[in-house]
Order: sequence, then structure tokens, then C-alpha cells
Amino acid sequence: EIYSRLLDVAKGAALMTGTNHKVDFVTGCYNLLPNDTLSDLLLAKMQVVGGIRFTKEERAFAKELQDTFPEDAVKNSFEIMKHKAKTGLSENDLQNPLWGHVLSHNNGLVGGSGSTEVGDVSWITPTGQITTTCWPLGTPGHSWQTVASSGSTIGFKGMIFAAKGLALAGWDLLTKPELLVRAKEDLNEARCGKEYASPLPEGLEPS
Repeated sequence: EIYSRLLDVAKGAALMTGTNHKVDFVTGCYNLLPNDTLSDLLLAKMQVVGGIRFTKEERAFAKELQDTFPEDAVKNSFEIMKHKAKTGLSENDLQNPLWGHVLSHNNGLVGGSGSTEVGDVSWITPTGQITTTCWPLGTPGHSWQTVASSGSTIGFKGMIFAAKGLALAGWDLLTKPELLVRAKEDLNEARCGKEYASPLPEGLEPS
């Protein structure tokens, strides 16, 4: 509905100014729909795994990476996490470049500030996600610091931790069908009666 309105605005602006315009539709995606059943399940399994243990050397490397970040990147990331985390965070956490403990979450606050096609998936089937520590606090996305940390033992530990949590959650979903029923009920409630329809215009070709 909003896209159609924007097309009318562009058309009207062109008519008012006696100019031509061309529409280049790049992409479109849905917002993520949180699923409380899957979120609670994943949180419980991460708590069973017990977090991540980083070495003194890994923390020192993480601190070296933080020293190359833009000013206030670490502090800004910390403030965002304080808003998203249900449990309180202290100044000690701000000074810690690698978080290994499991944080509970505020319901309804999901994902980061970027865009992702997972949003579309979450409208079609119950969807849950795990966020784990593979980079130091405040790492800019799509940066060389992301690559350096992800390719180190820090990234491997974060990946293995996430895999364990997902495996335990998957086992419960396979052996406890009532969980899937509740997750589907969450999805139907979150959609408020709306069905998924692709946001891409009919006949759109990659440019």
C-alpha cells in the first residue's frame, strides 16, 4: 500500500514540475515477526549449554580490535544491548570486549538494525534466531574487524555455541510436537490475520 502511494507521489511531482521520472525498484522485505515459543526455547537451550568461555589471549585480541573502532562504537553498542536485554547490564560489561554469558531478552525486540530476508521467512513459518558472540562488542558490520574476529578462535567458539543451542532446540521440536503447535499459534497471532504476499512487484527482474 505504501509503495503504491509513493509511486503516486513521484508521478505527481513529475507532473507538477514538467519532468520525467523512472522507478528503479531495488528490493523489499518484511519486518521480523518474533515468536515467543521459539525464543523461549532457544534461550533455555543456550542456558543449558552455559555460555562461552574465552581465554585471556582471545580477550586481549578482542581489545586490540576494539582500539581500531570508530569513536563511541563500543558505548553505542552497549546502550543498544541494554535496551534489548531483559536482565540488567553493568559498567563491567561495557569494559568486557567479549560477552560469554547468556542474556535473556525483552519480548518483541528481535534482530539488529539491518535488513534481512529472514523477515519474509518469519511470516511464512515460525522462526527463531540465536545471537552469539563472534566479535568484540561494538564491531562494525561488514568490516575487516568482523572478518578477523570471525576467522579466529573467537568466531569458532561462538559458532559452536550456537550450533549446540540449535541442536538441543531441534531435538525438542522433533520430540515434543506440542511446541510446534504453540509456535504456529504464535505465528498466527503475530500476523493479525494478514497473509504473506511478496513485496516485489510482478515481473520484476534483477538489474
